[in-house]
Amino acid sequence: QAGARLKRARLNYEEAQTLGFFDAIESVFTAEFLRNPPYQGKPTEVPVFIIGMPRSGSTLVEQVLSNHPSTFGAGEIKEFSRQLNMLRGRFPGLPKYPQIVQKMNAPQFNMLAEGYLNKLVALAPNSPRITDKLLTNYYFVGLLHTLFPKAKFIHTRRNPVDTCWSAYTKLFKDDMPHSYDFGELGRYYQKYDHLMAHWEKVLPPGVMKTVVYEDVVDDLPKMARELIAFLGLPWDDACLSFHESSRPVKTASVVQVRQPVYSSSVGRWKRYGDGLKPLAEALNFHE
Repeated sequence: QAGARLKRARLNYEEAQTLGFFDAIESVFTAEFLRNPPYQGKPTEVPVFIIGMPRSGSTLVEQVLSNHPSTFGAGEIKEFSRQLNMLRGRFPGLPKYPQIVQKMNAPQFNMLAEGYLNKLVALAPNSPRITDKLLTNYYFVGLLHTLFPKAKFIHTRRNPVDTCWSAYTKLFKDDMPHSYDFGELGRYYQKYDHLMAHWEKVLPPGVMKTVVYEDVVDDLPKMARELIAFLGLPWDDACLSFHESSRPVKTASVVQVRQPVYSSSVGRWKRYGDGLKPLAEALNFHE
């Protein structure tokens, strides 16, 4: 807590602006928008977006998938937001996201789609599936689905108090200014949770799959098979040997994913007793 207070004091975090950003996304990407998109999209199945909060089991999911011979794990790449910024740089009259999609024309949508896809495919030109594990792509699900209607989204979830407590204990390389105060962290999580419920409501069936960390720990073979089937790929036993993979991992889970699945992180927050009550209350969490 002392470390978190010191870190938070050095950050400029406008909470109202951040929470309002979530509201703006929902107001733009309505069910009607996704039913009648302004762009027909690229018919590719290559991109697989792994999204969710940090510390929710996403690295484990990507390790399982990347051990499949038809899947390349690209990790946390920031290419999509970079392409979006480049588009605004080229067309300065376009507003910021999410309002930008209300002003873009078909050639601009196409430019964004091709710019991202070309960079992604260049990472593994012969791979039928490539995972992009930049978790905050959950902001862009509606736009990504518009650009790539056949792409799949895998949403990783974990007990909210475990998720937030684990994030609170990490000093992230990229600023996550909401993660150093229990109240701010809880309110942010609730907005994220509401946005994910919105995506589940407005996306067509079969586009997004939610994977619960505790379920993966409880029965890895079952969940791994479900994931591979979701991507439309044949099963491969290599997916269960994810901890033997030599692919580089650059997230805070680098140590954990070199080991077989273990359950010691399930319910970890309970060890701290009343100390985490403020976090549970901020999350409105009740067992």
